[in-house]
Amino acid sequence: MKNNKYLIRAAFCCFLIGWLIPANLDAALICTVTTDACATLGADYIEVFEMYATANSHAGLPAASYANFVCCGGETGLGNACAGTYRVVARLSGDTNDQATGSYDGHDACLSINSGTVDVAYQANNCDGYNTTVASMSGATINAHVGDADAYTDKICASAAAAAAVSITITSDHEIDYQKVAWGEQQDSIALIDTQTVENGGGGAIDLEVKSSQAIGGTGWTMAGAIGTIDQFVHQFSTTTAPSWATFDLNPDTYKTATTSMAAGTSQNFDFRITVPDETTDFDPKSITITIHAVES
Repeated sequence: MKNNKYLIRAAFCCFLIGWLIPANLDAALICTVTTDACATLGADYIEVFEMYATANSHAGLPAASYANFVCCGGETGLGNACAGTYRVVARLSGDTNDQATGSYDGHDACLSINSGTVDVAYQANNCDGYNTTVASMSGATINAHVGDADAYTDKICASAAAAAAVSITITSDHEIDYQKVAWGEQQDSIALIDTQTVENGGGGAIDLEVKSSQAIGGTGWTMAGAIGTIDQFVHQFSTTTAPSWATFDLNPDTYKTATTSMAAGTSQNFDFRITVPDETTDFDPKSITITIHAVES
């Protein structure tokens, strides 16, 4: 039997959690030829290909057992896979003891990155406009020999950049107390003068996603599109000055897009609204966790 709806005393406490994704903002791709293993140059250095000598040399793919290693580092997430985000640095006639460049098939030396951009080009005399000189060639045609950056005038040039950092901060108080709400009634952060604010700390434009947990405490309540079933509530958010309420996804593990292309250094206001059940099993206070997730636009 339903109790008098005005007797319910449920207090809500919502916490906003911003996710931070670190990145090295000052990084720039660096390539060099060395007789030491690439890992000795730094944890982010990878082997792109190998040379028998630093001039007038044949080349080989990684693990060719040559004495000179073409190593690249300075950015996070670098690799030598010819898949995903990558560019071909040199096309070889085979895996070892081979000529460089040309139109060979199946023996590519590649530079890749997990998340970001990578670019490779062949230029005469210098690598202006690119981060680094990977190596040089005796010519930009088939059957070229290779050397280090200074061996020949035809240069293999490359740039790479890891995806921009995503960094958000909750600049408000992180908490909303919905206070006591009667059965079937609503309460929101606008009426409570408790709008929450998220700031894009830098690294580029971002999209914001948001999700809500179920209401826990006592029996607990589950999210629904409308009230009318015992222990079900409606939870919504708005990012507009004149509120336009969007209902959270009913799966507490699923995000909904809140805003897109939010520029670095700008802020986004969030308001939240709850509609409590019109019938409840118990009168224990409930709490909800709201998570805001930032991703690169």
